[in-house]
Amino acid sequence: MYKTIVAGFTAASLTLSSAAPTQAAGLTDEDIGALLFGLVAIAGITSVFSHKSDSHVAPTIPAPQITAPAVQAKEKLPRRCLRTIETRRGNERRILGRQCMRRHFDTIRSLPRECRVRLRTDNGQRRGWNPRCLRDEGYAFARRRR
Repeated sequence: MYKTIVAGFTAASLTLSSAAPTQAAGLTDEDIGALLFGLVAIAGITSVFSHKSDSHVAPTIPAPQITAPAVQAKEKLPRRCLRTIETRRGNERRILGRQCMRRHFDTIRSLPRECRVRLRTDNGQRRGWNPRCLRDEGYAFARRRR
């Protein structure tokens, strides 16, 4: 009940606030008719909701179950390609090196493009993939050999 009253007042205030700028020039008969029609419609809608009895309540429908899509098993990333690179600014970044990945990872074309990185170092550019981005995309590293 409280929600319908608040909704009615909100609708009425929005209707009246949109008519406020036109009051400076005066309301035409058409504007007054539209305003009255809106108020009658709001009153009719609120009366329908306020006179509902519990016997006429529709049965509740259970919400559909949303399941996460099945994650495909992806090929394990070679841990040996993980490098720590020092950039020109002195920051250290970890990447999976491009050349190493070409040698040790068969499906390199399947890696997401948004995970590719290019770092500028004192020795030129280094290209590869951001390991955190790949992990977020569902990839994992192969276990270390003992």
